[in-house]
Amino acid sequence: SEAYPKEVVAFLVTHNIDLKRVVFNYDAWDTVTTFVVTYDIIKKNKTDILYVVTDLFHMRRSMSIANVMYAFTGIKVRDYASYLGDLSKVESNRLVYWDTIRTVLSKIFGVYPKEINGRMERILQYKKEAEEPGVL
Repeated sequence: SEAYPKEVVAFLVTHNIDLKRVVFNYDAWDTVTTFVVTYDIIKKNKTDILYVVTDLFHMRRSMSIANVMYAFTGIKVRDYASYLGDLSKVESNRLVYWDTIRTVLSKIFGVYPKEINGRMERILQYKKEAEEPGVL
């Protein structure tokens, strides 16, 4: 997630989700790399169902990416919109298609593009915040 760790933890606790069942990972910088870098973690934990939690605006793209990553694995992918937001706005088809293609290439070749736009610096700051006492 690119959300602030404290906000994510608060959301999970509010919805009675056991934090022991949640993987916090800070090695990704966008939606595609989130699914790519957490794939082995999910498989190792022998999960039957993967819940994709995001806002409705991002759900179509997130589910497209997740369905590619977990195709033929036996893991069922389910969506859960944490926030409906403005229902008149949708992600562009171009972004959905591009990220789906990136996911297919990542799955086939086992590689993904290097981080761009300096997003990783912000995510590492979130990791540092998450490591503060009392956050996780």
